[in-house]
Amino acid sequence: MKSIRVEMEKAGYDSAKKIGSFVIESLLWNVPNYVYTTRMNYSEIFLDVVSWLYLKNLDFPVFKEINGIKLLGTDDKDRTSLCRKFITDLIAFIR
Repeated sequence: MKSIRVEMEKAGYDSAKKIGSFVIESLLWNVPNYVYTTRMNYSEIFLDVVSWLYLKNLDFPVFKEINGIKLLGTDDKDRTSLCRKFITDLIAFIR
């Protein structure tokens, strides 16, 4: 996802320019293991992860950072909005 973010930046997606690697890692850390293990094909797994994040975007404020302690939006209230925008833009980009 971090590599795709670079491609999104080149394509002019503002959310990709603003979101940091740590935030992307934190989003992915919150995805349950079953989403990663249900399929064998990496592209299908990727699409399942992105779909899960899109469907759970209202839960982003209670997602935890990758350290498992702090909430994702604790230090920056706009971070959850940026996460939502990034996931929406990511879906548009991969279509």
